[in-house]
Amino acid sequence: ALRGHPRLLRTLARFLAAGNEVHMIRGNHDLEFSWPQVQEHFRSVIAQHPPEGVTVEEMAAITQSRITFHPWFYYEPGLLYVEHGHQYDGYCSNAHNLHPVLPGNDRRMELPISALSMRYFGSRITIVDPIAMENVNSIPRYIWRLIRTNPRQVIRMPFYYVEMAYRILTKITRPPAALDAAVAAVEAERLEELQKQFRLDARILRQIEALAERPIIRDWRASLRCTLIDLVAVGLFGIAAGVPAWALGPLGPGWGMATAAVLLVALLLLAGKHRMSKINDHRNLRDIARRIREILGVRYVVFGHSHNPDLMPFGPPEDGAYFNVGTWMPRRGGAQFIYLDLQFEDGLPAARLMRLDREGPVDVDSAISERARRLHGEAPDAAP
Repeated sequence: ALRGHPRLLRTLARFLAAGNEVHMIRGNHDLEFSWPQVQEHFRSVIAQHPPEGVTVEEMAAITQSRITFHPWFYYEPGLLYVEHGHQYDGYCSNAHNLHPVLPGNDRRMELPISALSMRYFGSRITIVDPIAMENVNSIPRYIWRLIRTNPRQVIRMPFYYVEMAYRILTKITRPPAALDAAVAAVEAERLEELQKQFRLDARILRQIEALAERPIIRDWRASLRCTLIDLVAVGLFGIAAGVPAWALGPLGPGWGMATAAVLLVALLLLAGKHRMSKINDHRNLRDIARRIREILGVRYVVFGHSHNPDLMPFGPPEDGAYFNVGTWMPRRGGAQFIYLDLQFEDGLPAARLMRLDREGPVDVDSAISERARRLHGEAPDAAP
């Protein structure tokens, strides 16, 4: 996949060769970066695209010294905390974030339920609509978009759903305690390395770790609710009971039962829509950001994951803010290359959200702040 983007690789190589550094923080879409072999492959592919005047060997040395992989977060005391944010989403979180392998098989990742739904449902759809799943932050809207833009997919969708549900059900597990403990032991070693790297107390790291949501894939009941299998089963039962009753005629004894079955299916559809609307609801990231700020005493907390840029001041400007940089995936026909610009002005830190356009950087701090206030129902003067 990397070799299919030579322009990106050349740009990264040029950026690094100019003396800059790259800090990689993995999320739910690139868990494989926890493997050293994948990290080295990433470095080597960049090294094979050196800028003019730099040899491949020199570029290889540069990638070794200027690319850093962070298994959880990036932290600067008193100033900045950066994390992807997937651990606060049960659909995407891992039981052992610092060592997200399958207990008993460290050559395979323990994928969250979101990855499985993408693999067995979303990937089948994206052949026709390649950006739908990434940029529609409401599952009901995503389904409706598929119906509108690709009506032929409607016939196939139930089959995709059945396969997805089956695959997920076969992977829901609570691993044997001994195997899970072995993974936890490796994670504990990596947690200790983070303590030394960032000079943080183990208690503080445990406090942040405790904010994570339990992975749905490890809970049968939650997985059934997530995949709507419980509602589908009840609905099929209602249809199976209602169709024969309706066949007896409107004046027959089964009329009431058939009507009840129709109402049941309608209620189940509403319940399913409500449940699915919660899947991509990432408003909790604001609360998590506040809590991390309290724990660490940092000025700025930065997440991604939600695909929606966000800005929430913690109070007056000197108190800092929470930022979400959204996604760099194309949206509504254009890209939204939003990033956090952090500089020091007169010795004091100043952060703002910027968007990289063809003409150059554009300050979008105020626009995103205003949009965020509308989305969260805040008063116009809620931010300074």
